[in-house]
Amino acid sequence: MRIAIVINTSWNIWNFRMGLIDYLIAQGHEVLAIAPEDGYSERLIKPGCQYVSCKMDNKGTSVTNDLALFLRLRSIYKAYKPELLLHYTIKPNIYGTLAAATLGLPAVSNISGLGTVFLHQRLSSMLAQWLYRFSLRFTKHVFFQNEDDLRLFQSKKLVNPSKCSLLPGSGINLEKLRPLPLPPGPPYRFLMASRILYDKGAHHFAEAAMEMKAKGYTHEFVLQGFTDFDSKAGIPFETLKKWEASGALIWKDPTDRIEQSMNEAHIVVLPSYREGTPRSLLEAAAFARPIITTDVPGCREVVQKGKNGLLCEPYSTKHVVAAMEEMASKTPDELREMARQSREIAEAKFDEQIVFKAYTKVIKKLAMS
Repeated sequence: MRIAIVINTSWNIWNFRMGLIDYLIAQGHEVLAIAPEDGYSERLIKPGCQYVSCKMDNKGTSVTNDLALFLRLRSIYKAYKPELLLHYTIKPNIYGTLAAATLGLPAVSNISGLGTVFLHQRLSSMLAQWLYRFSLRFTKHVFFQNEDDLRLFQSKKLVNPSKCSLLPGSGINLEKLRPLPLPPGPPYRFLMASRILYDKGAHHFAEAAMEMKAKGYTHEFVLQGFTDFDSKAGIPFETLKKWEASGALIWKDPTDRIEQSMNEAHIVVLPSYREGTPRSLLEAAAFARPIITTDVPGCREVVQKGKNGLLCEPYSTKHVVAAMEEMASKTPDELREMARQSREIAEAKFDEQIVFKAYTKVIKKLAMS
């Protein structure tokens, strides 16, 4: 079967879906990776996988741009004739599904997080909900990454419950990501590895780091990830430089070798406002790291409070500081026990094999229909 995976960046495919692509190829399928060109596009080309460039405007709700995306995707689908389309992120989920429907092609949607548009009650949020309600009528199946998002879509009647199921995020390769011993300490290193956005809580992490330093703590605080200076949710460059200049925070560029960053860290922090199932927390659990995150959809699923991490209130630097202080008070042996339980949770709930089996089940069902 020729299966197309459609996402809003090639980086997204490389970081989150290559395990699925390798699995599909191993099962005898041919894969098309459809996404905009970026620094990761060429890495997607391999035996059994063909990269197809597709320009997407991932910001805003321009009618002209969205119509152009619909027509662009329809043209690609018509030319390459995929037998199944797997859509991810909001615009492929909406306009890719509609394009597939006009050609009679089966499509599966993956709601891998609601994005910033659902965090704020704006006209764009209402429009996104209407578009989801309309487009998801035509999809064959919808995967969600946490129960809160599933319940929200069902309560707002955006999707037929009979075609929905849950996945443990994108899953994690537990063979590749092995437990790492905690480095010596204290002092401890707190790592936030994420896109550097307000909605990810990057400012809460930075403010907490500065407050911890002001209180005399000697721990290290590292912020690492992609910036987005053009987005309203992006942290401005001047603000990042100010944080760095304070001496409380180490700001690092994103890396493809997250294992090195995790190896140097004791505790992983993500004060996000809402997620699907965040990759950084799955990686933290797989590498056996205690976690501090917010008690919000997508994040709370990875943490059993007091066992492998701590949950704090969202939108609150004060609660992040309190959680950091509680972690800082723990002995190395106590941190090692939390780390061990993080890995146990990863093995029990987030193995990527669970994801592969779920997709296989849907593919077989569609092949028989």
